[in-house]
Amino acid sequence: MTHRRQLWPALVAVLLLLGCHDTAAAKKKKKKVPPSAPPAPKAEFRLSSPSFGNGGEFPSDNRGDEDNMNPALAWEGAPKNTQSFVLLVDSGADDGADAAKATHWVVYDIPKEVSELRDELSGSGASDGMTSFGSTYYQGPSADGSMCTFKLYALSTRLELPRGASREAVVAAMKGKILGRATLKAKV
Repeated sequence: MTHRRQLWPALVAVLLLLGCHDTAAAKKKKKKVPPSAPPAPKAEFRLSSPSFGNGGEFPSDNRGDEDNMNPALAWEGAPKNTQSFVLLVDSGADDGADAAKATHWVVYDIPKEVSELRDELSGSGASDGMTSFGSTYYQGPSADGSMCTFKLYALSTRLELPRGASREAVVAAMKGKILGRATLKAKV
């Protein structure tokens, strides 16, 4: 019986040592495992034009006092879950969506599959809204030294507004649905 009493402490000590050894080995194994790859960089939502660079000179053939052709636009890096886009083109505007001296183009419900606007919107499923000039098509700015700002919004849904909606109605309908915004500016 005395012999058994003496074995218990020795047995407990051996078990504790084995447990510590396994824990130390497990920690070493964890250190040897390479860390997971860093997350992929988030794509930047960008708007561009082949006609002018950001902050550059606005082309004369896109001005209202010249040929009045809308500039070609392209974008990339739209946020995940984008369902549609809205384009607002203003001159003399600040960076907010709700302030502008003149609105030159309003396009909404641009399908999520579209990544550029060229000469015409027909067939794209997008709708033109009302400009400051009472038209539902592009009205280029006049050469007055102001900045013309193109703002493209990625939305979580389509707006489903009737064709010819006002800028104010489009901006109000976008509230709470904006996933991202890309901006492009040019001096007129």
